[in-house]
This record gives sequence, structure tokens and C-alpha cells, in this order.
Amino acid sequence: MIEPYKEYGLKFSLETVVHSVHFCGLTNNTKYTIGKCMSDVNKIESGEKRSLEWKSFFFIAVVLFPILSVAFVGGYGFIVWALQVFFFGPPGVHGM
Repeated sequence: MIEPYKEYGLKFSLETVVHSVHFCGLTNNTKYTIGKCMSDVNKIESGEKRSLEWKSFFFIAVVLFPILSVAFVGGYGFIVWALQVFFFGPPGVHGM
């Protein structure tokens, strides 16, 4: 194993990591500590998961889809208008 910190005369230990984590305040706002498996970090309780799913659903249904619908319909209308103004002219029978 390469240990570049030894080149500079630095010492590394678990105690150093624990002091650094406490100094940075990383353990104050989290329920996970050093030594847990990564599979334990991503586990969400079922009640919390259900709440996140409902919030996501309402965001998509109430905010995102209406905004995207208006943007797509407005964009299509703008493209049709621009094509009529610059290339094709107004709809209807021409030359009569």
C-alpha cells in the first residue's frame, strides 16, 4: 500500500480521524458514525421513504408537469408563428 503521508513525516491514526471529524462538526447533524458499513448509510425507514415518495409525486404532478406543458405548448406555438412570419405566410388559400 502506498502511504504518501509518510514521505512528509506525517502520522496517521484512527484517533486523528476521530478528532478531525469532531472538529469539523460532521457528527453533530448525522446519525451515522465512523465504522458503519456503506450499506447501512443508505437505508431509509419505511415511514420516511413513504413521505419522500408522496412529496416527489406532488412536486412532479403539481409543479413540474404543468410548467413543462406550458413550456412545450408555448414553444410549439412560437415556432409555428415564426415559420408563418418568415417563411410560409398565414394559413389559408393563397392567390385567389
